Formats: sequence, C-alpha cells, structure tokens
Amino acid sequence: MKGNNAAFRLNPATYMGQKLIYSYNAGKTMDGKDSLNETINAKHLASQFSDSKRKCRIPLEFDLVPIAKYPAVVDLKILGAQGAYAQTSRKGAPIIAGWIPFINEDTNDASKFGYIPANSVPGTVQYIFTVGLGGCTIVAVDRGPKGIYFYHEPTKAAWNNLPVYPDGNQVLVRALPALAGSAIIRRSTTAAHGWEILVQDANGFTSGGVTAYPV
Repeated sequence: MKGNNAAFRLNPATYMGQKLIYSYNAGKTMDGKDSLNETINAKHLASQFSDSKRKCRIPLEFDLVPIAKYPAVVDLKILGAQGAYAQTSRKGAPIIAGWIPFINEDTNDASKFGYIPANSVPGTVQYIFTVGLGGCTIVAVDRGPKGIYFYHEPTKAAWNNLPVYPDGNQVLVRALPALAGSAIIRRSTTAAHGWEILVQDANGFTSGGVTAYPV
C-alpha cells in the first residue's frame, strides 16, 4: 500500500533499515482496526493449515500498511490466499510469501513449533514471513532428504536446554532474537542453501537495524 510493497520488493534489507515492520498481529493494525479481509484464522484459510496448525500449506498475500501516528512504522497485514488483494480497494500489488505460524511460548519441544519446509515454497515466491519475534528466534535446520526447514522458536525454548530438532538436529543457523522486531526470510543467490534470514531490531518506533544470516 502507498508504495511500501514495491519498496520492500526492490530491496528488503534497505527497506527494513528504514521502516519498522510491525507483525505481532498480522490480522489487525496497531490501532486495533481489523484488516479489510478476514484474519489468518478466518474460516476460508483454516483448511490451509496442517500439522496442528504448525504449518501453512500455501503462500499468502500480504500488505505493508503505513501508520499515520508512527511515520517510520508499517503494519504487515495478511489479506488471505492469492487473489485476496484484488478483492479489496487497495492499489498496486501484494507481497506474496510463505508464512510460519507462532504456536507455543511455553515449551522447548521443537515438535510443537511453527515451521515451513523451504522446498514447499513455490519457486516464484521470494519471501517467508512470520509473527514478530519479541525475543523469539528463527532457526534453519537441515533435515537431510527433507531439505531445509525454518522454525519460529519461542522465547522460552532457549531459557534452559536448547531444543532438539528432528532428523539429527542439524541446525544451520540460529538467527539471534530481536526483542521487538521482525524477521523476514528471502531467497538468496549467494547463500549456500539459497536463503537469507533478515532480522530487524526495534528502537522505539523506528528500525534499530538489520542483521543478515545466510543459510
């Protein structure tokens, strides 16, 4: 919306250095107003979640919406499955991305974390989004023949023993947690496994900088 989607696609890292992406409730804006479409938990999307809602089967359409009260902040809003953006009054084009759900903050059991298999993301889709970190960590795990999986590891998972991930616990990257920022995963032509995790920290209502983790 208002050029933010296009600016993000042009250079996500640069954009995240300029705009703080608020994604703690991707179905609503910071001022509490509902999205133009139903939220991610709406009935028309429920069938697209599997494995106890830990995985979203399909790419979704997203919009980066400016907040008048906070000029350096944009809301990440989920509009729905592909085609949802065109059903609204919005101009321009959506950002199409995979989605990692956030599931549980009270366990370090990796079998209960939200995740996405990288090979389930269509080749035309360049990004994977997730809920704001708030101390959580994005973890990239090599699961052998199953390929690379990305997990949204809850805050409490790191308080005591680190989680043990499936298929040999081949953790490739633990993107250090941001206390109030966001994480975006994007395709990379230079990283060994073809992906890069961008972690944005927050400095009040502005971006506190971006750290890149090649995968």
